[in-house]
Amino acid sequence: MALDSNSLFLRKAELLVGRKSGSSSKKEPTDAIRIRTRLSFEVEKTSQSTSNKAKISMYNVSQDTRNALEGDNVVAFLYAGYEFSTQLLFLGDVIKPITKRAGPDIITAIECGDAEKILQSATIEFVYSKPITNLTILNVVAKQLGVSTGTIPSNFETRIFDGLVFSGTAREILDRIVKQISYKWSIQDGVLQVVPVGGTTNDEAVVISPETGLLGFPTKTETGIEAVTLLNPEIYPGRAVKLRTKQISGALGGVFSTLGAETLSDAGGNHKVEKVVHVGDTHQGNWESRVEAASTDALVADVLGTSDLFTSGIA
Repeated sequence: MALDSNSLFLRKAELLVGRKSGSSSKKEPTDAIRIRTRLSFEVEKTSQSTSNKAKISMYNVSQDTRNALEGDNVVAFLYAGYEFSTQLLFLGDVIKPITKRAGPDIITAIECGDAEKILQSATIEFVYSKPITNLTILNVVAKQLGVSTGTIPSNFETRIFDGLVFSGTAREILDRIVKQISYKWSIQDGVLQVVPVGGTTNDEAVVISPETGLLGFPTKTETGIEAVTLLNPEIYPGRAVKLRTKQISGALGGVFSTLGAETLSDAGGNHKVEKVVHVGDTHQGNWESRVEAASTDALVADVLGTSDLFTSGIA
């Protein structure tokens, strides 16, 4: 659901923690503990093939909850947003819980990584003597990682291998099959996402404007734009954004008019989210999303200038 000025009030967050259910990281644990005490968090997501990270602090939870965080294969689902619109903001493995006292409060902090443990340990081995497509390989890897696949672009299945023998890490095989056809992969909240370099996901572009929560003036960078908006879980790496504002600051400071152009991204090309940092505290302080988005034109130019992108890999 798109955010507008009528829904951007009464901040709300909820954390679910528990042991991973089966092979799917997207499925909420059957023994999930729901935490609705004061929560603070910093979630960093990028379009790179590395695990997204989150630091989440919970205040004055029970000893039973703290004990549950110490177990193996514990996952955390962080939902955040507003009173009438909360969405999944982060899903990942609990890496390291730490509890300390701060004045009257007992604060338990956890560090989390999106598919962190499986990306570190997963090795893939398979032998195919018959022709196989890159989409089939992608689905095999996703199944072994225990993640789902997002919406796959229709032109992704363009390469057929006559046969394939592979033994190595999941990251290695994914890197090799996507780079050869100018795609990038990442894992976003338990979903294996593949997006064309210079392209975006199939989801409708998120509009960033004063009416949807834009804070201050966005900044024009060498490769695109940076902007801060009220917390918006719909902004994630790979998705298109449209910036609507009549003023923008330059990379070296100063505020400039866009000469009446209501949509900066329409005037300067589409923009793809490369990084977003969600920061919030249910009781005080910031409740915002810090967005770095690149012009798709700049991304394509970068690809064309990368000499080793189309080197042979598996074939």
